[in-house]
Parts: sequence; structure tokens; C-alpha cells
Amino acid sequence: MRLQKLVLTNFKGIRSLEINANGEDFTVRGKNGVGKTTIADAVTWLLFGKDTMDRQEGNFGIKTKIGGKVLHNLEHTVEADYIVKGHAVTLKRAYKEKWTKQRGSNVESFTGHTTEYFINDVPKSQKEYQGYIASIIDEKVFKLLTNPLYFNDILKVDERRKILIDLAGDIPDSEVMSTMGLDKLEKMLNNYSFDEIKKMAAEKKKKINKQLEQIPARIDELTRTITDVEFPNRTSEKQ
Repeated sequence: MRLQKLVLTNFKGIRSLEINANGEDFTVRGKNGVGKTTIADAVTWLLFGKDTMDRQEGNFGIKTKIGGKVLHNLEHTVEADYIVKGHAVTLKRAYKEKWTKQRGSNVESFTGHTTEYFINDVPKSQKEYQGYIASIIDEKVFKLLTNPLYFNDILKVDERRKILIDLAGDIPDSEVMSTMGLDKLEKMLNNYSFDEIKKMAAEKKKKINKQLEQIPARIDELTRTITDVEFPNRTSEKQ
């Protein structure tokens, strides 16, 4: 999958940009805030409808702003020419506002957004477009290969663990428990499920916490039962 050309129109802070990669590797350099991440966001949005932080198109600022105000009635598009398995393919995604006239009114009002999809200039449904992208590359694999922050900052812990296990192989529970000195837990698992053990531990923790909460009251109660004891004057006894 080799990028030939990437065209951004009214995408985030970029009004118009064309990058001709011609299937070669290229580097985007610049100071903070000049649009490097915007270019990366454009590619992931074109393919998967999300930015590089995995946010859906409605949750990150696609629209063009001037002076902090959104410019309305614009078409926000990303289009790219690729060579995929030796064949030329043009992909395009367009994000638009919907303005409609309510019954009895001559004024159009904003009623939401719509997204349009094209493959080789042919309009496609969302399902058709997503199906074609999935046939080219898996979304998660693409992001793991292209975004160095994706594994640590975006993937959930369970997903990270699964990937690592797939790479390195799983370790039997018995081996883990033996190494960690959890022989008692291993014996308990012969009679109880892991969920049952967790519930037992939670119940025991709850009882201990309740006992700890009662300690100050018991100390106060016992303190109030202490009486002063008078000792005889030993000096006077010796006299």
C-alpha cells in the first residue's frame, strides 16, 4: 500500500494542501502547531474515521476555524491516491453540515452532519467503504505500525496484554503462581473458581474494615471505664 498523493481541503487548520509522495517515503518536519499531526490525522480519518488519538470524527475538530469561530457550509475532505497490491485506488471521505428548512420557515437551520465515501470516485455506503478498507489492512495493525504512541497510550491494558502474549507466548497459571510464591492460591483453585476467591477476599476485606472502624469506639468505651487508683503514702508509713 503505497501513497501516491494526499489532498486535504478544509481539514482542521489546513484550508488546502497537496502532498505528492509518488509512492516514496517522505518526512514531514516543522515547528509545533504548523500541522504535522493534522496530516497524520487526515490519513487515519480517511481510512478509519478517527484521528491518531482514536477519537471518532464527531469528537475532534475537523471543521475549519478562523479567529476561533467555525466556518459553516464548507465541505471538509481528505482524498488520497494509493497503489494497493499493484492497482491504483483513489479514496475520498467528505464531512459536511446538514442544513434544512423546517416546515413553515424560510430559513435553513443546522441539523447535524453527514459523511460521504468514495472509492475511485464512485459513491459508497459506509459499510461498503469500511469493508474495502478492512480488506486492505487491519485497523489495529495499521495503527501499531504507524503510530508509536498507539500501543502505550491508546490501547487498553487487556489489548496490550493479548498482543504481547501473541508475540511471546502464554505462560501457564501454575508456573506464574509457583514463581510468585502463590502455592496456597493454587491449592484454593482446586476447590474454587478465581471469581469465587475474589468474592471471598472482598467479603473478608469488608469484615476487617468494619472491625477497624469499630476500634476507636471500643478504645473510647474502655477509656471511660478506667478509674483512678489511690496509693497509700509510703513515706508516712515508714515514720
